[in-house]
Amino acid sequence: MKEKTKLPILSLFFVLLNIYIAHAQNGVFYYTDSSSLNYNTRIVDIKENTETNEIYLLGKVENEDFSKVEGFYFARVDESGKSIMTTISNESNLYDINNMILMPKTDFDKNAVVKIYGSTRSDGFFSSFNKIVDKEGKSATSMASMVTFSTLFKSVFDVGNGTSLAVLSALGNNRLFNLRVSLTGNADGYSLMYKKVVSTFNEEASQIIMLKDSSIIILAKRYASDFSYYTSVLWKLAQNGDSVWCKEIEESKNFIDHSICADKTGQIYYAYNNVTDAAVNSESTIFILDDKGEVKEKKTIANINVKGMLVLKNNNILLYGNKFKTETSIISTTIKRASLSIINSKLDLIKHDELSATDAPDKDIPGIAPPPCSTDILCAIQLKDGRIACAGRVFMPEDCSPTMSLFSTKTNRPLLILITDVGGFR
Repeated sequence: MKEKTKLPILSLFFVLLNIYIAHAQNGVFYYTDSSSLNYNTRIVDIKENTETNEIYLLGKVENEDFSKVEGFYFARVDESGKSIMTTISNESNLYDINNMILMPKTDFDKNAVVKIYGSTRSDGFFSSFNKIVDKEGKSATSMASMVTFSTLFKSVFDVGNGTSLAVLSALGNNRLFNLRVSLTGNADGYSLMYKKVVSTFNEEASQIIMLKDSSIIILAKRYASDFSYYTSVLWKLAQNGDSVWCKEIEESKNFIDHSICADKTGQIYYAYNNVTDAAVNSESTIFILDDKGEVKEKKTIANINVKGMLVLKNNNILLYGNKFKTETSIISTTIKRASLSIINSKLDLIKHDELSATDAPDKDIPGIAPPPCSTDILCAIQLKDGRIACAGRVFMPEDCSPTMSLFSTKTNRPLLILITDVGGFR
């Protein structure tokens, strides 16, 4: 009896395997639906809903000349990159959109799927912006800022169990921006901790992460007293928000982008770049810091201006961002091409790749000499199936017809790249 069941079980295995392989697609996806027409939209955060097998995209929506943030873009796509829904929520006085966190299912709001974070500005006063939305991107709950100081929200870390850790920049009585750390229960918005990081410098928050021992690392921009330059500074805090150490990266002076992450062992990585155009080869410097904040190792990685870093399940590090390139259609022009590199825990380069004219959307634009599209990766996550989802923006013609693509207005559109765990997407 057992012998007769082997073949059906084996057949079922291969059927399920084929379904999985067909589902786990890789490639470059861009979204040009009418909801984002006449806007500049860049994806700033990405999350996976493992229960529905959907990817959520959060975008910052700016007007045509980038002078005003009009609102936020929220989209759901399936895990093969196909769009399910998109919406743009126009918001008054919005200054910036930064992050989102998956909402736990509670009696507080059963329809909520994500909480969105950003900042507003009114009459020169900054306040944090929080909005909880349902799966259609419609507002479920708005949470008013309760701060008394002008406050810029910058980064949030999902602690788990419905709790978020955020870092803000608050303008204090000394007229300097100082860092504030906030630990909040997402389900009810109740503050579990709100603490000032004591410093005599003018510091603007950039990113916050929590280590495996529940200690906190903050990355910030520290300005010179005369504002003639700025550098990166890292703060380590205890779980209760008390300062442990502070490390200024002096060689990062006037960086363009910087980022931090920590691997499974608690090892801290810091990266910065200061390349501004194609006249200089794109490159980034990566540091490993010990538990005292001292530099253990550093290495320069070529061909990428790092926007961010992601620790993969195998403990390798994904570096993502862009690379400046000079390309020619009818005329020569300098653009950014989305770029990614994978390094190991010793900072050795394992894999590098970047978008080119043979990838979407460039290859999809008809014509004899269509203009090259500028692309950038701004955020990334690793999906439950091991693939990596990278998102950002593509600066491309609004009208991609053969006769108009060269002359059409260009705008930023949402970009999604699904790649294998070893960096392949073609």
